Amino acid sequence: MKKSIFRVQNKIDRKLLNMINKSGEDFINSLPEALEPKDIIEIMPIGKTKVYQLLRQGRLPGHKIDGQWVIPKLLFLQWYYFGEFESKNIVKKVV
Repeated sequence: MKKSIFRVQNKIDRKLLNMINKSGEDFINSLPEALEPKDIIEIMPIGKTKVYQLLRQGRLPGHKIDGQWVIPKLLFLQWYYFGEFESKNIVKKVV
């Protein structure tokens, strides 16, 4: 009896994991290649002031182009999933 309960639970866990992974893919694919601060505000539970503060401090990957902040999608995802961004130099090389 216990084995069948575990099998059912395992199937449920795998289906849930697949759903989560699929929604993650949808999230990533829905993002533009270059994000703006307003995009970050929509994605994360932080305000406008905090986003600009992180950008100015170099703790959120971004670069100013013609006076506007641009955040490359891949660098944002690295920061979002793996923690704070370390170096502004990488952003300058990518942009």
